[in-house]
Amino acid sequence: MQEFITVKDDSPHGNVAVAEEVAPSIASNSVGAVSSVSANPLTMSTGILTKRIPVDRVARQAFEIRLNITDTELVVVEDSSKWDTNAVILKSTAVLSYRPRVTDKPFSFNISNVEVFSCLLGIEDESALSIIDPLGANIDINGKYNQQKSGGLLDVMQPPIDNTLEISINSVNIRWSYHDMMLFLAIANSIPRRAIPAPSSTSLQFANELEALKQLGFSQPDCEQSLIVSQGRMDDAAVWLTENAVATTGRPVQGFNLGELQIVNVDVKVTGTFSVCIIDDCKDADVPLMEFNLRGFHLEHCMERRQAGGATGTVTVDFYNRSLSGWEPVLEPWKCGVTWEQGQSDGTNSGKLCVCVASKTTLGVNVTSRQLEQYRRTRDTWTEEYATGTKREQQADLIDFGAAPLKNIFRVGHKRQPFVSFVLRNNTGSRLWFYTETATPNKRLALRKQAVRKGAEEPARPPEWTEVARGGEIAFSFDSISKLRHRETHEQRHHQIVVKVDGWHKVSPVTVDKVGIYFRHAAPAPDSSTMTTTDPVPARVVFAVSMDGSVRKVVTVRSALVLVNTLEEQVEVRLEKPAVRYEAHSLKIDSGSSLAVPLSYVSADIWVRPIGFWSVGFCNKPIHWRHLLRPGESSDGIRSCTPDGGDVGIYRFCVSVKRENYPASMGKHVQPGHRITFLPPVVLVNLLPYDIEYYLKATEITGKVKAGKQAALFAADVSQDLELGVRIESFARCKELLIAAGSTHYVVRMHLYDSADRRMLLHVRIASRRGGALKVSILAPYWLVNKAGLPLVFKQENVHKEAAGQFEEHEFARSVAPLLFSFASSEAPSMCTMRIGRRQHSDGYLPNWCQPFPLEAGVGVRQLHVKSTNYGQPNWVYNIGIDVRAGRGRYRDTNIVTFAPRYQLDNRSRHKLQFAQRCTLYAESSVSQLSALPNSSLPFHWPRLDMDPLLCVRSCNIAGCLWSGGFRIDRLESLHVNMRDEQRKSHFLRVEIVIQGPTFFVVFTDASSMPPPFRIDNYSEVAIQFWQTKVDDRLRSWVSQQTSVPYAFDEPTLPPYLTCAVSGGTSATYSMNSFGEGELLCYENLFYIAVSETFTAETGRPSTDHTLAMQLVLDVPQGIAVILACKQSGKRSQLWRMTGGGMLVHEGSSEPRDPRKLTDQSKAGLVLDIDAIAPQPDRYVQLILKKHDERRQRTQTWHFTEDGRLCCPQLPSLYVQVRSGCLRRGADVLLGPAPPAPPHTCRLNSRGIPVEQGISRQKLRPGSGALSVKILADGPTRVLQITDRNQKRAASQPTCDWILVDEHKLLEQDSPTTDGSAPYQPRQDLQVHVLLKHGVAVSLINQFCEELCFISLGDIMCEYTANVKAETLNCSIRDIQVDNQLLGTQVPVMLHMTAAPRTDVHRSLPALSVIVRRVPSQERVNADIYEYLIVDLRPMSLKLDERLLWKLFQFFGMYQSDAELIRMEESDYDAQRALTAATSIANKRYYFGMMRLDIRQLKLSVFTSGKLAPDLRAIKHLTGVPLIRFEDADIELDPFERGHQFETSQFLLDAVVKHYTEELKSQAANILGSVDFLGNPLGLFNDITEGISGLISEGKVGGLFKNVAHGVSNSTAKFTGSLSDTLGKVSMDDQHQALRENIRSHSGTSGEHLTAGLMGLGVGVFGGLTSVITQPIQGASRDGFEGLFTGLGKGIVGMVTKPAVGLLDMASGAAHAVSRTSRSTSKYSYQRVRPPRSCVGPGSLLQCYSAGQAEDQQFLYSLNNNVYSERLIAYEQIHSQRKTHCIISSEKIYFLRGNRQNKDIVLVVHLSELQRCQHLAVRAHNGETTNYIVLTKKPDPQALGSRSPQDLQQSPQVVCESEMMAMKVAHKVNYAWNLYQESIQTLVIDEEGEE
Repeated sequence: MQEFITVKDDSPHGNVAVAEEVAPSIASNSVGAVSSVSANPLTMSTGILTKRIPVDRVARQAFEIRLNITDTELVVVEDSSKWDTNAVILKSTAVLSYRPRVTDKPFSFNISNVEVFSCLLGIEDESALSIIDPLGANIDINGKYNQQKSGGLLDVMQPPIDNTLEISINSVNIRWSYHDMMLFLAIANSIPRRAIPAPSSTSLQFANELEALKQLGFSQPDCEQSLIVSQGRMDDAAVWLTENAVATTGRPVQGFNLGELQIVNVDVKVTGTFSVCIIDDCKDADVPLMEFNLRGFHLEHCMERRQAGGATGTVTVDFYNRSLSGWEPVLEPWKCGVTWEQGQSDGTNSGKLCVCVASKTTLGVNVTSRQLEQYRRTRDTWTEEYATGTKREQQADLIDFGAAPLKNIFRVGHKRQPFVSFVLRNNTGSRLWFYTETATPNKRLALRKQAVRKGAEEPARPPEWTEVARGGEIAFSFDSISKLRHRETHEQRHHQIVVKVDGWHKVSPVTVDKVGIYFRHAAPAPDSSTMTTTDPVPARVVFAVSMDGSVRKVVTVRSALVLVNTLEEQVEVRLEKPAVRYEAHSLKIDSGSSLAVPLSYVSADIWVRPIGFWSVGFCNKPIHWRHLLRPGESSDGIRSCTPDGGDVGIYRFCVSVKRENYPASMGKHVQPGHRITFLPPVVLVNLLPYDIEYYLKATEITGKVKAGKQAALFAADVSQDLELGVRIESFARCKELLIAAGSTHYVVRMHLYDSADRRMLLHVRIASRRGGALKVSILAPYWLVNKAGLPLVFKQENVHKEAAGQFEEHEFARSVAPLLFSFASSEAPSMCTMRIGRRQHSDGYLPNWCQPFPLEAGVGVRQLHVKSTNYGQPNWVYNIGIDVRAGRGRYRDTNIVTFAPRYQLDNRSRHKLQFAQRCTLYAESSVSQLSALPNSSLPFHWPRLDMDPLLCVRSCNIAGCLWSGGFRIDRLESLHVNMRDEQRKSHFLRVEIVIQGPTFFVVFTDASSMPPPFRIDNYSEVAIQFWQTKVDDRLRSWVSQQTSVPYAFDEPTLPPYLTCAVSGGTSATYSMNSFGEGELLCYENLFYIAVSETFTAETGRPSTDHTLAMQLVLDVPQGIAVILACKQSGKRSQLWRMTGGGMLVHEGSSEPRDPRKLTDQSKAGLVLDIDAIAPQPDRYVQLILKKHDERRQRTQTWHFTEDGRLCCPQLPSLYVQVRSGCLRRGADVLLGPAPPAPPHTCRLNSRGIPVEQGISRQKLRPGSGALSVKILADGPTRVLQITDRNQKRAASQPTCDWILVDEHKLLEQDSPTTDGSAPYQPRQDLQVHVLLKHGVAVSLINQFCEELCFISLGDIMCEYTANVKAETLNCSIRDIQVDNQLLGTQVPVMLHMTAAPRTDVHRSLPALSVIVRRVPSQERVNADIYEYLIVDLRPMSLKLDERLLWKLFQFFGMYQSDAELIRMEESDYDAQRALTAATSIANKRYYFGMMRLDIRQLKLSVFTSGKLAPDLRAIKHLTGVPLIRFEDADIELDPFERGHQFETSQFLLDAVVKHYTEELKSQAANILGSVDFLGNPLGLFNDITEGISGLISEGKVGGLFKNVAHGVSNSTAKFTGSLSDTLGKVSMDDQHQALRENIRSHSGTSGEHLTAGLMGLGVGVFGGLTSVITQPIQGASRDGFEGLFTGLGKGIVGMVTKPAVGLLDMASGAAHAVSRTSRSTSKYSYQRVRPPRSCVGPGSLLQCYSAGQAEDQQFLYSLNNNVYSERLIAYEQIHSQRKTHCIISSEKIYFLRGNRQNKDIVLVVHLSELQRCQHLAVRAHNGETTNYIVLTKKPDPQALGSRSPQDLQQSPQVVCESEMMAMKVAHKVNYAWNLYQESIQTLVIDEEGEE
């Protein structure tokens, strides 16, 4: 018993309670004891204290270790054998302080100026490039007492201390480049292998034992020591470990120990930004690529038993736009948090790691065209550079003769060279000087023309001019080379150059950051030596900024007059100034290049002549350009160069002069801005597969053009009519084609005749080019390509002769070159037919013409019959596939008709294979059997089409290989083929059947890397025989007990049934497609009644007594007496069976029975009994056989006891035993009592009973006799599993590995690994939760700075779980919406969830849910296994805008332009097709146990656009997808559901596409019923049905009327709108159509629709009245006199159609207004999630999204009537009390009063009128200051007259609220003015082709 005594202390600290533990006997002396203890005062609060040792008051001496590290460098070199090798240097300064006696901060580590950089040794300062910028960090360990962890009363004086590791970092900047990565890899590879410790001899000798001991949790050194001590004995080693070592596995981590300091918590903070910049310095580049930023990072982690922590921060990702030299956001600022918690470890499981990622902000992602382009370019560049470096290393290995430096040259590669980002080229023809300057947005970038004209003072520091010689170039940079590379890229700076050309004054600065063409005007400097004329003129200087490679920008300074040479020869250009005739300048321009005219010669006359082969003079007249004054104007002409010898050999060329989009010239001097192109007069293009010879009739012009090439006809005179003739192989005669002078675009036919006078028609496409030149393309309408491997002959249907160009050799063999074909007879149908060549078969066979077929795009098959004229011989039939497709690129007007074999066999295995049709396997002749070597292919035709088309295969490399079963090859599938050898062992081949065009490619590969289709797992104790049902008996196989065997069907065409049988038992048939339990397999499980001691296996030791090894059993050889006999396998007289009632039935006296059926005991055979009426307790009775008798139940019921004896249950004292204990053959077997105490001479067995009484059962066969059979799926393998019903192990047996392809023992598989190949590793479970409440937003921006789509995925929840068994992903998205962000679109929302009624049970489900489960597979198998994939999508509404659709095609590059298609030759198509077929078998495969894609309902709408941009029209033409307008078509789609699919990703994708394509085709009626031109009848029906349903269910009468009104008005609006659009196209007035589109685009509400209808009526009536006047005027101004009559015809048509269209527009608008008004609430109008963003920021770069800026942009478009070319720059409220606002755009400045709803425009100033803007402060008399913005306008030149410009200058003033606001607005106005000036001095290039 314990007593506590409390003592009052008078100390100033309060009451202190002291507790002392005493015995009751000395309680009286307690007080004294307490007093003695209290002599040492305790500074603690009142409470209970335990008795402890007195506190030691000895002062502890302070101890501190301080270590200072100053400017320390750690240098790691790449190659120590070279003095100038690459190196990585770590440089730092640090202070370390350690105070173990201090509690609050025992450890402190202050590190500063830490940096890592790479350099070259010897020149570190010049070559240093930073990898980690200098940073500072503080690492402290702070301790504090933790009262909550107090262990009890003993810890009151000294509570436990929790130490926290605190790491504080200011900012981290990491710059990582491609060369840095390669440098670190090279350094890692240079580490000698000897530095890696070699494995010890113990670990090599006892590898398996070492792994087994390590699994117990001990370290490897301890395990090795234990094996050494125990000399490799496992048991002794384990005992030694338990006594001398400590296991570590499974112990929870309590913290991290640093000496005596135990770290409990970790706290990491980054006060600044953690930045990682990826730099692309591969090849010629050295620019940033991506940058990852993390701001506000804070991490906390607890290292105690509960391993948990969390981190927060804001993440951004930026992309460097090389074209604009600036950063654009990829991932907008996203604040998120991550928490984690580590579960407890238990030795076998390392615990579950739970990670949760959550965010309350939207994850905004921007995807631009420039990003995708840069990604592809960087991927290709890095891959190519890496492959080049690897090749250099391989070359170094080959030439390495032991000299390390030689090898290092190849391995290290080139050293980094300083990168210069700009190059200036001088193409002005004069010297020039330039200097660079850098401007920021805060610095005014105005073009100070006035200051230049007035000779403004130069800057205080004169610029350093750099001279560039004429025709020279020089590299320059704006920034000096710095160790902190690319640090300045984040600053908004403008890199500008100022240029001064000799003879002119310097021009205003030009920004060269962006790729483009800019121009400036330079005033002349008459005092220059370059100027020779007396009247100097200003010059237009052009700056063309282009990309050289992937990064470097080239600034080409030239004039605005460009000469382009497209001739085949080099030309000489002579420039002669009109004023000074003797002064001339000559230039030479290579073929296919361009050159700018020197600035001082832009006004000279231009003379041209070819040089080289031609010896001619200059052209007959000069080339002029001054008459073209307006942008876009052009003129054509032809020039001729006459040789010196006369008119023979005249060289002609065409000239095209075009005025580019430069502004009009001001003043008397006409500035150049033209492009002059020299073209050959006629270009002849050969688009035939043969060489052609051409000639012009009545001229000496002739020549030859190779296939696919072109030739220029320089002597042709296009001003005269030309007669062109051609000759090709086999066609020596033609009818010349007349090409009239002035021909434009048209196609005509040319007639050619072969030697048999058969006609063929060629198509000649004539196109006019610039300059009046002609391009003549010769092509054939059809190419017939014979790839069938047979001679084929063709002709037109119902024409008696074969097609032209076919002769006798075509009857013998197939033509390698394509055959040109045309339908020469216009009277016969345009159908083709073919037959086999007559010489393919011997005499007695007659080929027949096949059924005719059209030569239209598509795939078909025809049978070619060869009839036998000999009775009894079968006919030959060939299947020929026909693939008709249009040509590509230049060949698009030619149809390529390919005739290919229907089947092609491709042997990709390692075997030589033989193929044959099944019906010809045992034919006497082996002609029909084909052979294919490995990696070869051959065409295949069925020898007998009248027999089953089944293919058989066998291997020539397997001795005695039998033919496989027949399988079909006319359908897409993949299967295993089973081939058997002489021993009937199976050998598998994988067969993949794919179709490419009309051909089935049958690809044979080895099955070693593929799982077998079936597997038989025999877990029972008996062997099982199995075979495919209905196959030959010789194809039966055995699977031994505890064995797994792979299998494939011997006959793939038979039903998928397997039959299994057990010897001596039953058999059953199972369907391998039906999973679950099957029929039981039963066998008779008889047993022997044996004397246990005579079976040595029972004792476990060998017997020296031969009588004990005789294996004696109970036998009834004759009669009914039971005696002992030697065991004979299968002898029925020795076999017994026990009934359910315990009787032992003698098998030898029973009739054979079905083991599956119960036997009536009354009908059973003889049973074991005694030879007596009743047993006697003291007598021994002979055992005999008797019939079953219910009255003798006591002696006919038996039981085997646990101690190994046989007795009757009701006679427990009597046991079966051998007479006299003599174990011998023929001894009698008795039932008698056991002796009370066995004599000493009696022999006892191991259980202590006499050996003559030891009776046990010995089974004839192992097992229970009943086998359970189950069909299940193990990945892609169907498993037939056989287990014993009483076998407990089978229930828990894991499914064996599905990839096994050889027979193996299941027991071996279950045993632990002993070879050390798979060491034990604790399982690590992972669970990741992602919770994004506001979801993910993706914005797509194209190259034209347009936001296309905004994809909003709201409320995302994802859960990912991974363990050793499987990986599971469960993801759901609550809301999905895709907005159409195109400005002015008629469909603002592209995709959204369909509004569900309140009664819908699926209303609360997420929009999209995805559930997938993946199980691991072995690495050597190229496959992924998924148990299931379920994708569920709620009903969605898809509204396709045609303009957006083609822009998306353009964005993702889902089309090929003509220029790209021209580079693709026709031969490449066949190569790509064959490559696709051959490589499909090697692609990765995916298995899905269950795959379900459920799209319940889709409401589809398509909105066509009346007018598309030229680039979009080209994409629409290339894709060939026609679109019709319809709305709200209800599409019901069946789910895509597949089970047990094991295919490639492409195959699965094609299956999904095909399924939903067929589903959409099946819904064609719904789509047709919703088209606008029919008035959407289905929509009307649905509205009426909805109204009636609401009336019946809810009694809503008003709802019925509203729905009927909505349906009727909606149908009327659609019908009239479609009719008006169709009729509007008849008027052929594009301006009128554009005006109608603009009016309708502003209609949204009911009132706006009605207003738009009225305006449409007015526009139609007015257009009809004025059409007769305006159309002829426009036609005459455009096309002259011919256009006048064309315009008159259009005007007459417009007089009728335009008013009619106006009436229809009014009807449509009124109907739309009614439809909007009567729309029910269920038809909710979805709005955009956010307004379209403003995509152009400072420097034309993309900025992060700003909602305010987007709203301001929408407000701007409401002011300028939706002129979307005007860009928003700024929006400011300049005075809050007066409610005045200022909107600054790229073109105008708006000042408004009021709010956005009630706006009043006060002042609008166009930037072209603005001269300057400044802030003005006016002080009033009362002392108040009023701030103004003064906008000084330019004076009107037409109103000047005699007045000065100052008199006409206008300067409106606008009041601002404060001086800061006035200065801010003035600054932004000046910035907008600078951008405007830059834009008007930027050349906009018209991209147009030659044709």
